[in-house]
This record gives sequence, C-alpha cells and structure tokens, in this order.
Amino acid sequence: RHCFEELPDPAAALNSMVHEVSVGNGTHAELQTLQEGMLMKEWRPELPHWEVYIVKVASPSATDDFQGAAIFRLNHALGDGHALLQILLSLTQDTQGGGSG
Repeated sequence: RHCFEELPDPAAALNSMVHEVSVGNGTHAELQTLQEGMLMKEWRPELPHWEVYIVKVASPSATDDFQGAAIFRLNHALGDGHALLQILLSLTQDTQGGGSG
C-alpha cells in the first residue's frame, strides 16, 4: 500500500500501528529481546510501514534499567537513516520554549 492512498478505516489502522507492550523488570536484556522480535515481523501490506511501541515496565522498581520507552519501527523506504533520525529528534524538541528539550 502506498502511503499516499487513503486508508479505509484510519482509526483501525492507527490501532494496528501503535502498540502498548509490557516488560517484566525493566532490564536492557528484556528491551533487547523485544526489539529483536520486532525485527523479525513482516510489514502488513495494507498499512503504512511504520509502528510505535510504547513499552511499560510491569513491575517497576528503583533498580530498573529503564522505566519506560518508545520504540519506533520504520521501514527504510520512508527515508534514509539520517533523515529519519532528524525527524524523530525534532519530535522531542520543545517548540513552546518552556522545557529543557
């Protein structure tokens, strides 16, 4: 599916492209295992080739390696590595002037 085509049900498509997942103890090993599984998934031809995974820690503690993460899975056809990195970095910048980002 070309990204310029209109999706028949945008809300359903969004639900298929944004995922909330949970990991047990917030270790880097758990995050790496999750990422490795994402790499093996095939793209669904009826959806745009990007996904976002919101990662939450199921049993948070002060000793966790991380408390949560957002993982973006993007098809290389959307842009080269540098262009995609610039887009993702721009999403983290404060445009209102009130934050430290």
